[in-house]
Amino acid sequence: MALIVFALTLAAAILARPVGVLAVSAGADEWLGGLDDGERFSYSFLHSIYQAPVEEELQREDDQMRTIRGSSPDIRAVEYFGWDTRIVRSSGVYVQEAPAADVPRLLIRVTAEGRQRLAAGRWTLELRARFGEALLDLRATHRPLASLVLAR
Repeated sequence: MALIVFALTLAAAILARPVGVLAVSAGADEWLGGLDDGERFSYSFLHSIYQAPVEEELQREDDQMRTIRGSSPDIRAVEYFGWDTRIVRSSGVYVQEAPAADVPRLLIRVTAEGRQRLAAGRWTLELRARFGEALLDLRATHRPLASLVLAR
């Protein structure tokens, strides 16, 4: 009996441990993806003006997010970021490093034409398929491991 109590207590402690996540929500509808401190993820979409694919690479920094770089095969889509850093061409893609700035949240409007996706090493999230056309709130945060397990 003592062994069962010990095992249950241990399991509860493990499931209560906070882990890093990227929380993506549209009101009460929330999706969680595991994202450790320092781990990178990408946001890819079709630029609404230039109809060009764009990818933003971001990194989790504690409970903040930092854009690392943006890239696209269309230089205009990269110039649209408005950053003051140099744009370089590498393997047919224009790449620009982002200026250093941490943000606590990102807002993304999901559109029918946007082909918007978030991806990290452990997961991929097709935004329109999951949320429909919506305004999404992205936050790097911590949640109990149980929340992440139950979200899957």
